[in-house]
Amino acid sequence: MMNKELKIELCKEAERIIEDTTITYKAQYEDASRWRKYNFRLAVAAALFAAIAGFSAISKYTWGIPIVIGASFLSASLSAILSVLKPSEKSQLHHQAGVNFQRLRDNTRLFKNIILQKDSLSENDVSDKIKLLSDERATLRDESPQPSDWAYGRALKGIEDGQTTYQIDK
Repeated sequence: MMNKELKIELCKEAERIIEDTTITYKAQYEDASRWRKYNFRLAVAAALFAAIAGFSAISKYTWGIPIVIGASFLSASLSAILSVLKPSEKSQLHHQAGVNFQRLRDNTRLFKNIILQKDSLSENDVSDKIKLLSDERATLRDESPQPSDWAYGRALKGIEDGQTTYQIDK
């Protein structure tokens, strides 16, 4: 039989992990979305300027030369920005981090709401499990990209607005 005070403390620690990972996964998804938008906008703009440059180059009008030069410069500049910033890669990294933190949040919630409620578990078993969950959180923090302050703020606002609350839990 598990000590009641230990069970309360384990529930509190599980709640801390749930709160932390909820904010973090939401922030990671916010940053993933932002980088995905940057990638789309830059890539479309680069392609449009390349098309304008190509069309102007085959134009028989003399005004096409400055357009070719300007559009080619803009297309090359945007392509260079895409190559340096790599927004597609950043989007994927943030998205995967969000998935990992959300999985940890779900596993911790399962531990707190179901596994921890079993009377047949030993104190050592549940203590080891919360330690594993806490260690996983620390590992994810080390291996994941840092969410931006902007994404963190958006995540908190979304959480306050109930975006992470299941209908059954309302």
